[in-house]
Amino acid sequence: FSEYSLRYIDKDLAEILSNLITTDKKHSLDFDFNKIQSLTDSKSFGCGWSKVINGSWFKDLYSWGEGMYPAENLKAENILDWKDNIWHIEHEGFPPRNPINVKYYSWFDRYVASNSGGSHHAAMVVYQSVRDGLEYKREAVIKQLSID
Repeated sequence: FSEYSLRYIDKDLAEILSNLITTDKKHSLDFDFNKIQSLTDSKSFGCGWSKVINGSWFKDLYSWGEGMYPAENLKAENILDWKDNIWHIEHEGFPPRNPINVKYYSWFDRYVASNSGGSHHAAMVVYQSVRDGLEYKREAVIKQLSID
């Protein structure tokens, strides 16, 4: 269990957790982007200035994409919109030259991807992919955390 995850926790509790939680890392060349349920970053998380629907209001990425209002540069109406949203995430938060870093919390059955932007477009990609039966696969490093 990574050191940074425990740095603000009481020392005794941190020791218990570090012995309780195991990690396993694997590399995938064809990780299904639709498995991602949460992101680590968004301009709208907890911020009032952004005039968009806040992703933290929703249980997962799919629900966030479903709940977003269509806009000229952010919609999921046809295959061109899907490709445009993929272009955005590849240029904003998930560059194709790098694998996506994903943590899988097995006790929650939840995939969380580390991103640096493009969260609204990622939500639209997941929503439209699931709705329309589309696939978007990416290289990923998946770190699985389990309670031992």
